[in-house]
Amino acid sequence: MKHKVNRIHFVGIGGAGMSGIAEVLVNLGYQVSGSDGATNAATQRLADMGATVFQGHAAEHIAGASVLVISSAIKEDNPEVQAARAAHIPVVARAMMLAELMRFKQGIAIAGTHGKTTTTSLIASVLGEAGLDPTFVIGGKLLAAGVNSPHATLPPEGAARQPWDGPAAGVNSPHATLPPGGAARQPWDGPAAGVNSPHATLPPEGAARQPWDGPAAGGNARLGQGKWLVAEADESDASFLHLSPVVSIVTNIDADHMETYGHDFERLKSAFVEFLHRLPFWGMAILCADDPVVRALLPRIDKPVMTYGTGEDCAIQAVNIRAENGRMAFTALRNGVRSPVDITLNLPGQHNVLNALAAVAVAWELQVPDAALQRALANFSGVGRRFQRYGEITLPAGGKTGAKRRFTLIDDYGHHPVEMRATLDATRGAFPGRRLVLAFQPHRYTRTRDLFEDFVQVLSQADAVLLTEVYAASEQAIIAADGRALSRALRVAGHVEPVFVEDVNDLPAALADFVRDGDVVLTMGAGSIGQVPGKLVELACGGGT
Repeated sequence: MKHKVNRIHFVGIGGAGMSGIAEVLVNLGYQVSGSDGATNAATQRLADMGATVFQGHAAEHIAGASVLVISSAIKEDNPEVQAARAAHIPVVARAMMLAELMRFKQGIAIAGTHGKTTTTSLIASVLGEAGLDPTFVIGGKLLAAGVNSPHATLPPEGAARQPWDGPAAGVNSPHATLPPGGAARQPWDGPAAGVNSPHATLPPEGAARQPWDGPAAGGNARLGQGKWLVAEADESDASFLHLSPVVSIVTNIDADHMETYGHDFERLKSAFVEFLHRLPFWGMAILCADDPVVRALLPRIDKPVMTYGTGEDCAIQAVNIRAENGRMAFTALRNGVRSPVDITLNLPGQHNVLNALAAVAVAWELQVPDAALQRALANFSGVGRRFQRYGEITLPAGGKTGAKRRFTLIDDYGHHPVEMRATLDATRGAFPGRRLVLAFQPHRYTRTRDLFEDFVQVLSQADAVLLTEVYAASEQAIIAADGRALSRALRVAGHVEPVFVEDVNDLPAALADFVRDGDVVLTMGAGSIGQVPGKLVELACGGGT
């Protein structure tokens, strides 16, 4: 049966995960359209690439669409979803579309409550530096990764393709490509020819490989010519169970998004086990044994396993860990002694050592040269909103002191107490002895309610705190789980005197008035607080940087 894909429409196209998949599909030649409640840098990027982007949602936006892709944030009463249902147009989850892309590549999927985006970005950077030209889809803006790496080794121009010797002759062919946008689908000829890819086609013999150019424009996705697809696997709505990777990484498991699992932690853990069991028998589960929950699941995993961490029983171990001028350094060992490699990581914090160690494990599993691994980690420029450094900012004379003030500005996506604590520790390590000012926007009322005391404890670690109202993310307000309640509880705890700034739009001015010379200012949260650093920099214009 032939089916022509005319247009793929994304409802909520501006989201981090959605925009990345849309970008890959645009680069594959598909007609892509989408809608979102507001435009942003991601929607503008897609529009510049040729996608049709609508602001707001309306039934007429789906005219001519062959399929709708929706995120978990999109409800059934969305007019575009309702129109698609009425017209019998398929409506699929974001992860299902990612799974379709993964069928045509060899998938590396990174799951875990914390560290997914950074770990995914590190792995993509390592593979790019090694000349493997991966496709990647991540949940943040990769600031740089192997950009035009002078060391990347590619086949000579015009060199004949070598037959792939991977498992099962044709499974997830490294050279398979999706059909061009609008191309008629060919009937499936069974698993004997093109297993897992009924529509896969090979590029012409001798087709030139494109050099790895990284996300030079600051994107969160890239279509590579290599066989690997590196992507985050999202447990928040259990959609990671749609994916069928050949390498799976689990960084950690913590209590978050518990409404998806009926507030049952055992169900959450079982979902991770099911995710790992979607690996083929020849695949590899790469698991962080430093996380006690992940370690406890090891006996339940019936796939090949490689552990990483700081313990002596880990297959991939980090030893001699130390902080050096805002970076981390360590030695990576394989099975205790084999392949000792000295690593310098261009990120701060013990938690990022573990994220990097996952990339080391993938690199050694894929036989990436150590030199490429070392270069990628040493030159890693980070991910947008993951300890993103804006540098030294100078504000003109004013504020509470009336003097000119120079401070360090950092922005981070952290919104769960565990990841916030790790980021605060990393900040202390990178900037010892300096006053740490934390500006935090809580994300979701349910998370604030469920982890209220944990938030109070972690916020108390800062020297000064500015709190905004909760970013609702479509949730209804919950009494005693809002920003004011958190501010009151923090004041009662007695470690810090918080400043409550109800409207996040007022936060840049509040920070400019509050900050002292020599401070380290850390803005944190998964909501609209991400716009604050840029506005704070604008306030500093004219004052020098």
